[in-house]
Amino acid sequence: VGFYNVEVLDQPGDSHDYGIDWISNVIRAAGIHYELAYRKNRSDVAPMAINDVSLPKGGRTPDHAGHQSGNAGDIVLPHKGGKFGGTRWSNSNYDRDATEAILKALRAQPWVDKNTLYFNDPALISKGLCRRAGGHDNHIHFEINVPPQVKSERAHSLSCDGFMLKNSLQI
Repeated sequence: VGFYNVEVLDQPGDSHDYGIDWISNVIRAAGIHYELAYRKNRSDVAPMAINDVSLPKGGRTPDHAGHQSGNAGDIVLPHKGGKFGGTRWSNSNYDRDATEAILKALRAQPWVDKNTLYFNDPALISKGLCRRAGGHDNHIHFEINVPPQVKSERAHSLSCDGFMLKNSLQI
């Protein structure tokens, strides 16, 4: 609900579709938040579009300085008319309102590291929603922290087994 997995549906040759369970939970929760708080099933507003996370077994990738351990992801920018991708914050088709709602949905998630929300739109930076970083004119980068330790009776439900985003993030 509220998100689309670009990696799987539009880029089948790219294998940055893997992450830890915790990032999947964050993506789902942020997608629901974005859908309920802003998008509300309107076809003229793009869903939150997830792109690169990590390689199947993690490790270094030539595509990213990070994205090595399954706890970082990218979000493709929405543009006006309900589409996403192929735009930059400075383009006339870029949907700043939807991007602001996506950033707020991410910031509402307790596991998201608010210091690693990178995107270069000066208007959204001035609102304190993101930070500038080279190479982030056409997508949002986010990372999650390791969740706090839980009591042993709940630990099994929060196990950190790797998973494939293809299975859990298709809509």
